[in-house]
Amino acid sequence: MFTRAGGARPEKVSVRVPAGHPADGAVTVPIPGRAADITDRLRLVSLTPATPSVPSRPAPGR
Repeated sequence: MFTRAGGARPEKVSVRVPAGHPADGAVTVPIPGRAADITDRLRLVSLTPATPSVPSRPAPGR
């Protein structure tokens, strides 16, 4: 979640981080809207990790 200015309503954006991405590697966060509207008042206000998907495994003996 991010805000465009202090006191603004938080907006949601989803970011996909590939498996194996290094913990200290940069991640691009796409901010929707016009680039001209993005200022130094923009703040990331929360991060919510999603549960990773686990590939299904075939049953033993198949």
